Amino acid sequence: MSLDRFIHLDPAEHIPDRPFSDPEHSWRDLATLEYMCGRLHRIIQDNAGLAAGSHLYLREPDRRQHRIIVTDRTTLLDAQALAVVGFCGQKRAALAPSFVQEMEEVDDALIVELTDQPYLLSYSSMQLPDGNWANLVMMRSMEGIEHWRTSPRHTAAVSELSPHYYRSIRLHNALLTGGLASSRLTLLRTKYYDYRDGQCWMAVRTFPLSPDSHPDLLS
Repeated sequence: MSLDRFIHLDPAEHIPDRPFSDPEHSWRDLATLEYMCGRLHRIIQDNAGLAAGSHLYLREPDRRQHRIIVTDRTTLLDAQALAVVGFCGQKRAALAPSFVQEMEEVDDALIVELTDQPYLLSYSSMQLPDGNWANLVMMRSMEGIEHWRTSPRHTAAVSELSPHYYRSIRLHNALLTGGLASSRLTLLRTKYYDYRDGQCWMAVRTFPLSPDSHPDLLS
């Protein structure tokens, strides 16, 4: 989707009636994603024989669920820079159980499709203390992100199901710098989707690049 359709926000701009889009949330989300990178690094270090497509089911110290799917352990350990997508959605209250089941089935189908694509290295999904989930997708390059956006199933889920399941979404693009062992992410931009009014409000916030970013990964 062209960024021309988004409201462009300054790095520190606040929208009073859209508090989920406050820039502080992007940095908190980034800290969550960096924690997930650290968990990913430790788990693949401890499992040298992981086959492509391995599913690992973890528990956080407070018993929250954390699933990791690994498709290329070697590249994850060796690469010094990777493209990253982070998804943080805020669910609507009082969702019908049948609709929750439908979303879970669609999510399972999307994950199968995603893990079959050549750019993907890993997919992690961690339950948050408030009951929402954070998703971390590690890609070889930004080209993989663009390739994933062309999926008809993904497009249908975004346009037809997400507005009824989520009240708002923050979608982050970032770079992993210094290798997975560092778990250090450089935030490039955050897209915001607000479905509360029955018509999707969309905004995007671009963050300045640090001097040690890897422009070769950018498209």
